[in-house]
This record gives sequence, C-alpha cells and structure tokens, in this order.
Amino acid sequence: VLVQVAYRRRLLEVLLDLILVSLAYYAAYLLRFEGDLKANFDMFVKSLPIMIAAQIVSGYFFGIYKGVWASTGINDLINYGKAVTTATILAVLVLLGLYRFVGFSRAVFAIYWVLMLLFMSASRVSFRLLDEGVRKRNLQGRKALIYGAGMGGQLTLREIEGNKALGLRVVGFIDDNESLKGRRIRGYSVLG
Repeated sequence: VLVQVAYRRRLLEVLLDLILVSLAYYAAYLLRFEGDLKANFDMFVKSLPIMIAAQIVSGYFFGIYKGVWASTGINDLINYGKAVTTATILAVLVLLGLYRFVGFSRAVFAIYWVLMLLFMSASRVSFRLLDEGVRKRNLQGRKALIYGAGMGGQLTLREIEGNKALGLRVVGFIDDNESLKGRRIRGYSVLG
C-alpha cells in the first residue's frame, strides 16, 4: 500500500511539473511576442515536448521528485534552480541539434527559466506554508514555553508542532540571551 501511495504521489508531482512547464513555456512565448503567437506557434508546438522531457529528466536527476514538499528549505530551492537551469540548457542543446535553433528566440528561454523557477518554487513552498499554517492553528493542549531559542529550541518546536500526542502547544520561547527578547523565531516571540 505504501509503495502504491508513494508511486501515485510521484506521478502527481510529475504531472504537476508537466502542467507548470507548459504554462511557463507558453507564458514565455506570450511575453516575448507580446501576445501574438500566430507566427511562432509552430515553433512553440515543435519545442514544447522537448522542454517537458528536459524538465522531467532534469528534475529526476536532481532529486526533485524525492523531496517532501511540506519541509521544503533553502537547499531544495537551490536544487530547483539547478534543475530548471539544466533543463533549459538541455532543451536549447537539443533544439540546436535538431533545428539548428533557426527561428527560435533566445529570449523565450530566458523568460521560461525565470517563470519556471518561480512556478516550481512557489508550488513546492505553498505546501510548506499550508503545513505550517495548519500546525499553528492547533489551539489544543497544555501551553508550553521552550527554553532556548537556538537550534535545540527550534528542533523542540518542530517536534511539538509535529507530534500531537505530546498534548502541548507552544506559546513562545524564553532564552538567557537578553538581546533576543522581543524577537520572533519561526513565528513565536521570545518572551524573556
């Protein structure tokens, strides 16, 4: 059952990227040619499958489909940048080999790179935002202050938020470093 669920989830991630690539590439053409695709629609149609294939292969190579979106971090965003950059370069090289890049606009690929990086990052980070929003809404359990606003305290916070069986809800941090008083860490105040 777990293998089937994981397989279906990965399939949905690939399908999402297929949609995102198509949207980003189409939007890049629209932006580059100011909404008039009549003269360039044939180029778009010929190159879209190459763009999709390059992005999926690159995403697989950089482990994009192995991550847990609810815990997306900076390293994941860097990998998204690597995957989108590699896919864009790969697609350009394939188009260069197949069509000598005749009739294709370089600007389309630069615009695509920016849009796809934004789309991919936003889609993954949105799951983390939703996950953290749901965790913070937990208003049940005994109130708890975490002593220490450093890495240990932040790990404790993640454990409390993720483990409902503890029966705790965090209201803030306390720390022996006076300069942290009044600051916010992961959305919680350092109270004293």
